[in-house]
Amino acid sequence: MHGAALIARLDDLCLAPDGVDVGMAYRTLREFEAEGLVRSTWVTDEGPARRTYRLTDEGREALDEWISVMHERARLIEAFLVGADGSMDHQGG
Repeated sequence: MHGAALIARLDDLCLAPDGVDVGMAYRTLREFEAEGLVRSTWVTDEGPARRTYRLTDEGREALDEWISVMHERARLIEAFLVGADGSMDHQGG
């Protein structure tokens, strides 16, 4: 997808409370491209020219690893919250 659509999608996911920093998003895309995680091409047949980005196989693997890490973090946070709630109940509030 093109950069603006990707940023809108990230905003939809509420990954940043104040919205995605557009400049940072494009810098990150360039870094990902330099690392071989995404590949970009220019699309000129749909109005103004836009750079579109596509995950490479390496990028897909990195994303899958990141998703696994985030699942584990979510599990740990949930366990902490359950424990903290139980601890607060035993202390009277």
